[in-house]
Amino acid sequence: MTSIDKYAYISKLNKMNPMLKFVIAVLSMVVCLGMDHIAVSVLIFLAMSWLTVARGKISLKYYVKLLRIPLFFLVVGVLTIIINITSQPADLVSIPVFSKYVSISSEGLFTGIVLVFKAFGTVACLYFLSLSTPMFEITQVFNQLRCPKIFTELMLLIYRFIFLLMDTSHMMVISADSRLGYMTKKTWLNSTGMIAGSLFLKSFKRSMRMYNAMEARCYDGTIEFLNEEKPVKKRQIVLTVIYFVCILAVGIIFRLKGWMQ
Repeated sequence: MTSIDKYAYISKLNKMNPMLKFVIAVLSMVVCLGMDHIAVSVLIFLAMSWLTVARGKISLKYYVKLLRIPLFFLVVGVLTIIINITSQPADLVSIPVFSKYVSISSEGLFTGIVLVFKAFGTVACLYFLSLSTPMFEITQVFNQLRCPKIFTELMLLIYRFIFLLMDTSHMMVISADSRLGYMTKKTWLNSTGMIAGSLFLKSFKRSMRMYNAMEARCYDGTIEFLNEEKPVKKRQIVLTVIYFVCILAVGIIFRLKGWMQ
């Protein structure tokens, strides 16, 4: 079981109806992307983070660690938006380079900030769903939405094989480290090359063993799970409606007032 699955099972929100959690996460992402406003993105990020950490009792340290994963890609993407090469100096920062300027404009900086908040808002929505809902329940949601069976089963198997690949890599790194394979730069390069060369083969063998185990348990091309009834409570529906009304009201008010456009 992967660490994300472990947290999904121990989350206090695990008893909540998976379809309701799916609707909350997806609609929150739609609002975050559609409203395109800092205030809305911040509120959605705070709300989703509060639900995940405070209500779901997920470790704050682990949650922050997960938030750091998309940070590198976000920084690279934002820098390409903020920093521009222009023929005229910008109003914020301008560094002359030959006949051009490496510049940062206030408009570009603000666009980058909006993108950062929007990205973290949508990421928080995904983490809310993945850290409170086991993967098999998410596939059940897609089945309820009448998605093709092949789609949900491929999604489940690919998800499992990705972490199988990561687990195999982790064990190989530990094995190489126990044999002093990372003592010097030369041994580090040698160990890394050997792991990279045999990782796919070992992972493929493990995946075949897993498939054989599934066939030994009468796998006929369809993955079935035992469903646990998790009814939606009226209180949860009321709170969900209030949440979206507040988010939309804040976004509309801020746009009408012209604040943080």
